Amino acid sequence: MSLIDLHLLHNELLTKAKSWDFQDIVLPENFRVAYEQYLSEYAPSGYHSIVWTRHSAKIRTSSGKFIYATNYWFYIASELAKFAKVLNEYKALFLDAYKGKDSNGLKEIATSFREGDKAFESNKVLNALTDKEKGYFHVFMSEYSQWGGGKTIDRNDFYVSPILKSGNLLAETQAGVAEIAYQLANNEGLWEHLRDKVSISRPIKIEQINKSWSGETIRVPKSFILLAGLSGTGKTRFVKQQAERFRQDASNYCIVPVRPDWHEPSDLLGYISRLGSHGTEYIVTDFLVFLVAAWKDITLSIIGDEVHYKENGVPYWLCLDEMNLAPVEQYFADYLAIIETRYWKDGQYYCDALLSAGVFRQVADVAGLRVKLNLEGEDDNALWEHFLAKGIGIPPNLIVAGTVNMDETTHGFSRKVIDRAFTLDFGEFFPNNYQTYFEPKTQAKTLSFSVLSQVDTAMIAAYDANGIKSIEFLEAVNAVLKESPFELAYRALNELLIAVVCFGPRNAIELQAVWDDFLMTKVLPRIEGDSEKLQDRDDGSLLDKLVAVLSDQFNEMWDVDNARPDLLREDIEGKVLKIPCRSKKKINWMQGRLSSNGFTSFWP
Repeated sequence: MSLIDLHLLHNELLTKAKSWDFQDIVLPENFRVAYEQYLSEYAPSGYHSIVWTRHSAKIRTSSGKFIYATNYWFYIASELAKFAKVLNEYKALFLDAYKGKDSNGLKEIATSFREGDKAFESNKVLNALTDKEKGYFHVFMSEYSQWGGGKTIDRNDFYVSPILKSGNLLAETQAGVAEIAYQLANNEGLWEHLRDKVSISRPIKIEQINKSWSGETIRVPKSFILLAGLSGTGKTRFVKQQAERFRQDASNYCIVPVRPDWHEPSDLLGYISRLGSHGTEYIVTDFLVFLVAAWKDITLSIIGDEVHYKENGVPYWLCLDEMNLAPVEQYFADYLAIIETRYWKDGQYYCDALLSAGVFRQVADVAGLRVKLNLEGEDDNALWEHFLAKGIGIPPNLIVAGTVNMDETTHGFSRKVIDRAFTLDFGEFFPNNYQTYFEPKTQAKTLSFSVLSQVDTAMIAAYDANGIKSIEFLEAVNAVLKESPFELAYRALNELLIAVVCFGPRNAIELQAVWDDFLMTKVLPRIEGDSEKLQDRDDGSLLDKLVAVLSDQFNEMWDVDNARPDLLREDIEGKVLKIPCRSKKKINWMQGRLSSNGFTSFWP
């Protein structure tokens, strides 16, 4: 045993305690069960039994009295149990050093040390300590104020005062926290069920949603991404590299090559088979197994019907390679429908089932299916039971990225698909540069999943008060698109405001950069057709009208080269890249195509 500095540990905990954010706490089910059993068997501190509600508990003592405690007590106790454990180690050393002394003798020694009348004597146990440890032990025995001590250390309840002081707690009302911390410190198995596993119900904070543009993680507004571009530009590699930013072994990455003969959702999600000799079974796919792996990784605990998620969860990147070799609207239909049911509320995520609970009831060997889904571990019990009851939805940390080539061998996209996706013209957002092949000058920023399904005025206040400027921008664009097949609906405004919060612009040019990329990812991909379809009733083309509107809306960058920041790339040192207006270049390209061919579209 190596002694540590009690004074330093006490001060560290006290500083941490003063910064604790008070919120509702949800305790892991495994801990609740284990703690009930612990009280039933040992009645520590006179605690006889416990009854739980969602955020609080009622403890019955051996004398028949009750303690009403919030779950926050247990959270604090788990944080302070380390101090209790260290105090135990010091107390054990004291008892070992003065082995054979009765309680009166121990009290006399402890009092003598505390009053400064006793120094280290010739003691085999104490003399074995290093000089530094002797100093630490002397502080423990004689300088109680350094570590929050109150009662002399020979007493069985000596730990109460220092634990409460290190947690900045009022002794008269919070003594139960010290008792629980001491219980945890003396029962590692019980403590392990609670340590770092508490679910804290926090409202979404803007700093958790948005990171700065200085190389930190960017929350992409949509978790379904289309990467469109020429073959060989690095789209598939890009997806894997994004996953590796979070895990070097890329265990959070899966590639699913799309087959040209896929026409049913079962091609992606799996299906029920009744042909086997062991009865009805479910044929799983790599997609489904990866979906479940994402759920396992993001889930902190499950209380009743409610799943609680880890903060700063790792994104799971699923690459649908050559996504449009088969008709996306057919094999991806279920996913496209369910993705619209996803939403976040008060920091919680909700989603309908992609694979219904009814499927499990049809399978003969449910235990075998559990093994196929890699859910056979004891720690997976709660998640497995949740799937059996509710089905398997889309996990919040899953990002599906489809690589797309547009040629005579592939299928186009309906607006249903485009409206649900975050479309990136890969050559425009992540251009190849032959001249920097050996020494790249730029790099993609790290991308993660969004935790927003809508925004409120508080979230957007720092970037565009009440969303006024963004709303006016979209109204101006939509005035051009009105009464055309490309007119924008409510969803477009919602997603624009989400994009503003995700990218966090700090000034006018940065806000216009968000709008510019919104046009590139959500508006222009919807526009396609021949001269007749794109002709405006005033004899100008729809694209001409857009240019007129955007030259005014993008007054900070329309006629200025390299004026706007790149939101998704940076230079190799993490500094901001300046680039031209993307939508201006794209619209000019689409106009040229329309003039030359009599038909145009967004797709390269």
